[in-house]
Amino acid sequence: MRKGKKLVCLLLALAMIFALAACGKQNDAQPQPEVKKEVTVGIQYDPATLTPWSAFTDGRITTLRSVYELLFDYECIGGKLLPCIGEKYELVAPRTYNVKIYENVTDSAGNKITADDVVFSIQACKDQGELPQSHNNIESVSKVDDYNIKIVLNTDAAGAFENIVTNNYIVSKKAYEESSDKFASKPVGTGAYTVEEFTPASSLTFAKRADYWQSADKTAKLSQANVDKITFSIIPETSSLVMALESGDVDAAYFIPVSDISKFQGADFNVTESPRDLAEVILFNCDASSPCSDQKLRQAICTAIDNQVVLNQVFNGKGGLCKTFGSPLFGDYNKAWDSQDYYEFSVDAAKALVAESSYAGQKLKIMTDTAPDHVKEAQILQNMLKAAGIDSEIKEYDGALFNSNRFDPSTFDFYLTSKSSFDYVTSVWKFSFDSATYKGQTVNFYKDAKLDELLSKALISETHTTENIDAVHQYLKEIAIGYGMCYGVNLFAAKSHIKTLALDFKSRIVPGACEYEFK
Repeated sequence: MRKGKKLVCLLLALAMIFALAACGKQNDAQPQPEVKKEVTVGIQYDPATLTPWSAFTDGRITTLRSVYELLFDYECIGGKLLPCIGEKYELVAPRTYNVKIYENVTDSAGNKITADDVVFSIQACKDQGELPQSHNNIESVSKVDDYNIKIVLNTDAAGAFENIVTNNYIVSKKAYEESSDKFASKPVGTGAYTVEEFTPASSLTFAKRADYWQSADKTAKLSQANVDKITFSIIPETSSLVMALESGDVDAAYFIPVSDISKFQGADFNVTESPRDLAEVILFNCDASSPCSDQKLRQAICTAIDNQVVLNQVFNGKGGLCKTFGSPLFGDYNKAWDSQDYYEFSVDAAKALVAESSYAGQKLKIMTDTAPDHVKEAQILQNMLKAAGIDSEIKEYDGALFNSNRFDPSTFDFYLTSKSSFDYVTSVWKFSFDSATYKGQTVNFYKDAKLDELLSKALISETHTTENIDAVHQYLKEIAIGYGMCYGVNLFAAKSHIKTLALDFKSRIVPGACEYEFK
């Protein structure tokens, strides 16, 4: 009996020793380091200045949404408006809108944002004059009460109001006026991040705010803060940007060339494709001095172009074919056009149209800027036109000279460019074919009262209907003063811990809104 008790005591003692040893091991264990929730995004363009109302360059569009906010965000190009600082809006009279802002908005310095600040921000942006396409449509902006403002337009154009409230950052009047450099290097915004460090032409770093004003359930999608620190690394050379992503110096990058994207199609990366809103287009010289003033010749050129070949050779087949003068990404694009003929490629049909035209063997001048895609397109088209019996030569100019020459009918017979807008395909047409903009003719010297009438109906908000939009499309197709070829895709590559990329409506990464899985 005593032996049994001794054995039990011995076992209990051993158990206590092992338990204490285990406790000792647990106490000696080192705490696991906290995972840093940081991301570095490689971009090619320097924002140069962080001021809120300067022109929208690629670098500024890409970076500034982290620190500044808008009244509303677009859901997609030409889509519905989503609340941000603005809670709701209402058309209260012709050309007159009331905007109600949230009553709890504060910036990173603790300044409360009221209607006075919104009126100040919109008026300051208009006065600065660097966003004329949207802000020249403002007749007046005024305060109704502390949280309501009134915006009066001077136009009935579809999208005019939307373009203002999605293109104007809102800041505190007090903070802006107290800033020694007007927020050029250290902005104070209402966004979920503050600027930690900015070295122009090198990098821009944002840190997450601890006091962001909006509740989680109402935070705008692009105002989310799913990472603690964001660094934009500015790498102008495409090859260097690709190498930085391969080496791990950056976690995500865009726009990756099609020729390099295969390097990131593996387990360590996620690749995202987003169709471009930029359409690759032709604009014909319709001045009487050009052979392309002949409609039959213009139709022949359109018919001689194999858009699929252009897409394959310029964008490696990634993207789509145009079915109008513009891409299909816009809010008023008519999907019925996708199944309709749009100058289907036929060398024989092109030759027949050439025979019906007044073309007499002249060497047509194909004008392009120095963008590699446009130069390649010009070379492809030159060969296609030759197959249809049309002789041509390529005239390549740098950006400034190209922009000057396109207003000189003696310098080209047609030119290659890319076209887009902030909202509608009708806006794409307006920017090229609105005679009110170009002193009674289109940008390419075409005068047509019928086109003016059709386009004016489609551009006005009240008559911006599917029927009126289709009427313009069909007429543009008939007169062939401009022609859409194809559109490519924007390619993004990101490390695998970035599970989902958040893109704004212009296909720029918004790092704070991306979804992450840090380990």
